[in-house]
Amino acid sequence: MKNWTFIYLLAIILGITACEEDDLTPSMADEDRLPELLDLSKPLVKEFKEKYDVNILYSYDDTLDFKFGMTPSGTTSQWGNIKIIHLDSMEVVDYALEKLDEMVLTYMNDDFRKILPHTILLADIVSSLSAAPPDSFIGESDYTETGTYTAFGNPFATYMFAFNKESMERYSETNWMNSRNVKLYNFICYVINLRNLYDEIPATFYSSVSHLHGVSIDSIAELEDELPVGTGSYRNYYRPEWYIDLGMVLTKKSPSAYGSGALTTRLMVGRNYLFPTKERDFRNFLNLMLFETEANLRTYYLPSETFKERLLIAIETFEKWGIDILRINPNLEMFMNNEK
Repeated sequence: MKNWTFIYLLAIILGITACEEDDLTPSMADEDRLPELLDLSKPLVKEFKEKYDVNILYSYDDTLDFKFGMTPSGTTSQWGNIKIIHLDSMEVVDYALEKLDEMVLTYMNDDFRKILPHTILLADIVSSLSAAPPDSFIGESDYTETGTYTAFGNPFATYMFAFNKESMERYSETNWMNSRNVKLYNFICYVINLRNLYDEIPATFYSSVSHLHGVSIDSIAELEDELPVGTGSYRNYYRPEWYIDLGMVLTKKSPSAYGSGALTTRLMVGRNYLFPTKERDFRNFLNLMLFETEANLRTYYLPSETFKERLLIAIETFEKWGIDILRINPNLEMFMNNEK
């Protein structure tokens, strides 16, 4: 009898304990970390927190604030290989905040700022021991970074910019522009993906090229009465004018992953290159707006009416979202002014 009494008492105790455990809730201890990390004495930090609920941090924990839970695409080990060197003085912090505003945020109005990632981190240098950065659009732009990165996002609405004062103060004008443009390209692409802005791109942007997405370039070229190839040493390449006149952008990374600098040698015949997907197609236009030279815009792209129609829609879309794309690249005005 005593044994049964003991068993009953034990069952009651365990039952009460189980009920108490069911009522347990997470402590959310990390929820209160942001106010401690935010330096509201910095005007830019204060403005973005109060107006847009965007947290700009220069003091943070690498794992808790950037690498934690990075499991998409089986890239956990790659995220572990990311090395972050922090800004180590108020002088470099102020420099980084100044350059973040000057190179990125100044081109975005209130509407776009309201949809920025919840957290923006500032660093001195970001590097990776992995062959490729994980879960990122880095590598698509015509000016690419390898080994060290100045713009890098994770899948959880946190983005990191690196500003190394020592090296940036030695930049030539060309290096400064390339650095600005790669920051803008990666960041804007990240926000488009994060907020699924692809759904807001007008259907008219795709209407003239929808039959091309993901299709073999060779198969489309073979439909022409005469194969659209160059002459002489360029006979093994499709003419860039033909590709562009279809309404497409020809970048160094699309359709070939290893395209050369010259537009005339980016489309080798018989390599089974594919036209880009819809999303990449739109990103290619952003790539062109940021990186293409005035000479190439005028020589190769301006004569194509189909391309021009699509570019004007893309410009209007970026402007509607709140990105001052014409201020970023005044050369685009030639398409707005109907130049010949």
